Amino acid sequence: MFRLAFPIAALTALPALADTSAFEGLYYPEALPGWSCRADALGSDGGAVGVRDGKLEGVENSCELLDPTPADPPGAVAFKLRCMAEGEIYEDAVTLQRDGTRLLLRRDDSTVVWEQCP
Repeated sequence: MFRLAFPIAALTALPALADTSAFEGLYYPEALPGWSCRADALGSDGGAVGVRDGKLEGVENSCELLDPTPADPPGAVAFKLRCMAEGEIYEDAVTLQRDGTRLLLRRDDSTVVWEQCP
């Protein structure tokens, strides 16, 4: 009985991907028009960026969105990130906020704006 209980307990200790449905979609960097909005180009150089299946997908990197926490202003959500880029794993944090068709990504003292793909 102990052998079966231990693996189940170990699995429940893993952090679950956060509910990111409010932010899901394909985007392009607001400052860089002309990017592809095709789903098959997600994460490639010049391709779409976005939030899909609990992950923040950037250019040649992918981050699991974990531990959502309400943030200011109302509607914003802070996440812990577990990322993979160029074969390296690292941790970070981001706050996401919807503003109409835009997604604002705040890290430290900077904000990046992604425009939703048509």
